[in-house]
Amino acid sequence: MKILSKSQAFKQLSILITKSQFDFFSEGKFWHIKNIPLQKKFNLIKAGLDNFFPGDVSLSQPSGCMIEPTNVCNLHCTGCWTKNESDNKNAYFLSVEGFKKIINDLGANLLFIHLWGWGEPFLNKNIYEMIRLARSKNIVVISSTHANLQFDDYSIENLMKSGLSKLIIAIDGIDQDTYSKYRIGGNLDVVLHNVKKLVEYKKRLSVPFPLINLRMVVMRHNQHQIEEFLTLGLSLGADIVSLKTMCDYRKDGVNAMFPTIKKYQRYAMDDESNVIDDIKNRYYCNRPWRRIHFFANGDITPCEFDFKREYLLGNIYNDQNLNSLWNNSTAKKFRYKFLTNIDKISFCNKCPYKNQIVWDPTVEFHYLTEAAKL
Repeated sequence: MKILSKSQAFKQLSILITKSQFDFFSEGKFWHIKNIPLQKKFNLIKAGLDNFFPGDVSLSQPSGCMIEPTNVCNLHCTGCWTKNESDNKNAYFLSVEGFKKIINDLGANLLFIHLWGWGEPFLNKNIYEMIRLARSKNIVVISSTHANLQFDDYSIENLMKSGLSKLIIAIDGIDQDTYSKYRIGGNLDVVLHNVKKLVEYKKRLSVPFPLINLRMVVMRHNQHQIEEFLTLGLSLGADIVSLKTMCDYRKDGVNAMFPTIKKYQRYAMDDESNVIDDIKNRYYCNRPWRRIHFFANGDITPCEFDFKREYLLGNIYNDQNLNSLWNNSTAKKFRYKFLTNIDKISFCNKCPYKNQIVWDPTVEFHYLTEAAKL
């Protein structure tokens, strides 16, 4: 993520003040927000000040968040941290009441919600109501799925009518053998069947959203299928097809799955040893001043990579206003350490965005419909 230049920031500020409009980029698309109310407008101005003058106290409240509907998943993907790194030994499903708490306390300042975490979001049957609640506050909601689920007609219609802004569907191969090398336990036929039903219902209901984004994480074993994947997206009627770089999962042997095509490599690395080069130019991260993360059990942290709750800000099920947690002693301690000695924060030191040589981990987007191009 790149920080805005002063000229870009002043241009956005001018449009925000005079037209009450704001554009931001998330998951391959510029989202244009109109009729921004006064409170959200002031918060965005403060967020701009945080960008240029970051301190241990954030002037603004979070303008975005990631919410984990559940930490449960029915696949065993090779690189995923869900079952290996998290301290959560129990299955959790975020309640509608917990989600309402987030929206009621923070919703007036939120621009977007990424509705996913370390589990499969759509295993939480309340996700459709959560989406509707967020969209009622004019918040852009983006979710993702591996689509290895038995979506019935009721669920798909519910999804299409929920107002979801965008749905990312992970398809990492065009045949079962290639697909299952990473998506262990997954069935590609089930995924493709679900995509067809989603597109069919979207057309039947004549709704422009959610944008359906088929995404491939490019790896050594599937890189030869890129062109066929693009053709597949067209044939299925997807709105967007995207290609994402594979991240460093800090696990033995996983980096050997990195693609050999340079364009789709997130890092500069030695091709023989699979050792990632340590580069001086850091990924610019403004998450400590912009985003907050909610785990499925209600725990609140500054980042989704803080699996072990080293900087636990609080829990949504406690009787407290979430706005007050944003600048509590733990939050201030985290930002101070982030600014002065970032490598001493374990999850920052191991961050998969560290040492990346690409601006956005998803390096290629193909917009296939007019709705996606807007």
